[in-house]
Amino acid sequence: MTRWNLLFFGMLVFAALSVPLSAEAAESLQKQIDELPSGGKLVLDSGVYKESLLITKPITIEGSDGTIITQCSDEPVMTIIGAKVTIKNLQVVSCSKAEGTAAISVKGVNHTLENIMITASQFGIKLNEAHSTTISNLEISGEGKANGIDLWKSSDNLITNTVIDHVYDGIYLEDSHDNRLIDNKVTHARYGYHLMFSNGTELKGNHSSENTTGAMIMSTRDTVVENNQLLENNENVNAQGLLLYDTYKAKISHNIISNNRVGLFLDTSNQNLIENNVVTQNFIGMQLREFHENVIRDNSMIGNVYDSQAINSQDNQIQGNYWDSSLKLDTAGNGTSIIPYTSDPYFLTITNSTPEFQLFFHAPGMLVLQKLLKSHEEALLRDDTPRMTAATEIERVSHSPYPLWLVSLAMIFGSLVYFVWGRKAL
Repeated sequence: MTRWNLLFFGMLVFAALSVPLSAEAAESLQKQIDELPSGGKLVLDSGVYKESLLITKPITIEGSDGTIITQCSDEPVMTIIGAKVTIKNLQVVSCSKAEGTAAISVKGVNHTLENIMITASQFGIKLNEAHSTTISNLEISGEGKANGIDLWKSSDNLITNTVIDHVYDGIYLEDSHDNRLIDNKVTHARYGYHLMFSNGTELKGNHSSENTTGAMIMSTRDTVVENNQLLENNENVNAQGLLLYDTYKAKISHNIISNNRVGLFLDTSNQNLIENNVVTQNFIGMQLREFHENVIRDNSMIGNVYDSQAINSQDNQIQGNYWDSSLKLDTAGNGTSIIPYTSDPYFLTITNSTPEFQLFFHAPGMLVLQKLLKSHEEALLRDDTPRMTAATEIERVSHSPYPLWLVSLAMIFGSLVYFVWGRKAL
């Protein structure tokens, strides 16, 4: 064998040995984690790591640009338990089709998930008995089959600056108390934010649009819903901006609730405060059912097809709201009309028993019947001190008037063309 043949043979042997060594190195991420001491840090190079990882001690795992961890089995891509685990700056891809599988499963206390992009066929993140954990600056994209972030018996957590799209529910809480949801955005989900049997939740500065319901608050106490934007939730017959059901002592304030089918749907709830909200351009601004002993004040109902409807909702303090459809006369110059605003529950009463009658909403015959068969005074939603002008917070609504003008001009132009063309045809 010549010297060149020996050299070529040696190169082949080296290449053959290099392949399994590289594969072994690529498959040893779990081993590196196991060998890392508590408090240690593992920095991952860019590349694709096809593993299901179990992290049980306080360490930091930090990715680089292009670091991807993926798994298609029935196990989570990452399972985190214990305390003080930090994961940041990487992508997680879960392609498992198994129902209930999560891209990241979290249990324990004081964990941190930061700057992570998650693509998941099922759940994005599951918190199961996880407490005092921070989730921030995440992007979660799903297939509409499971929740983006799911909390079960998990309390005192902060979820902030996440963007969640195409999931079942954006952020779902059940039996999870004193959590803070701050500055998140959810689109194309069933419920943007869904609270069940979870007390003391703060929902502040969030955005929810193009969902069936912007936020669903059910069977909770002491919930705070402030400075959120609940917009464009109108593609479903049951769509609404904010739904309260069996809710007590909630504070709903300074929210913009716009372009939904129903802006505020307040049902079977007591002792809540609804104040300083801008409810605009909805089909129905506010709908009350079995809603008692609540305070509704200083809200602005602007540009809704129907400002309000109420049924079986007495003993509420309703005062100082602005209603587009109210008659206004200010004789004292104090910005308050002397003519009370009232909303008759007639239409809601008959559609509640016969939903098909919704087809006759605002039909001339229905309006005549409502006048003839006016409800008893105690059944009316009544504001004795309606405001003359809307709150200045309407300026915060992000919708520009220009598209409406463009549509109007296009319709006028189309009508003129049709008129001229019709005359020529004759």
